[in-house]
Amino acid sequence: MVKKISLYGRINLIIDEKDLFGKIFFNEHVLFDDYMYEGLLVLYNMLLNIKRGRLELDSKLVDKGLGYWWNKDENEGNNIRLFDFYGEYWLWSTEYVQTWLYRIKNQICIEISPSYPWHFSEPSELDEYFSFEKFLDNYTIIEKLFYDIDEIEKMISKLSKLMDNIMKY
Repeated sequence: MVKKISLYGRINLIIDEKDLFGKIFFNEHVLFDDYMYEGLLVLYNMLLNIKRGRLELDSKLVDKGLGYWWNKDENEGNNIRLFDFYGEYWLWSTEYVQTWLYRIKNQICIEISPSYPWHFSEPSELDEYFSFEKFLDNYTIIEKLFYDIDEIEKMISKLSKLMDNIMKY
């Protein structure tokens, strides 16, 4: 049986209870597509880190968004920075969307950002190709969702119950 569950606000998940795989969505954007427990556990652990005062992002990176800087470093092949720095804030990843979680002062942000479509593959004949420079020139964050610590507490509680239910299958 397939279930649709509102995780929080406009973030929803669809889980197939038969094989426990699912997708996490923001509007039409797929943020996660794999074994559901794994995706929820990553979010749960990151939210616990937020609650403990970790994952503070340098304010200089906030305006353009972490996704902008990640795309730039990915294109330049800056592997050390990609793993050492971005890994801390990287929540989920799909082919075209990166999802980040960080704290900015007293607000918690889930940033949903586009990925340059040809970081990891060549364009096909059917693709409408555009250069990386054009991608950066037109770069726009898909969405930044802001939460306060009380909302994070509610998310942690809901995630804990969801993960307990998944483990019963």
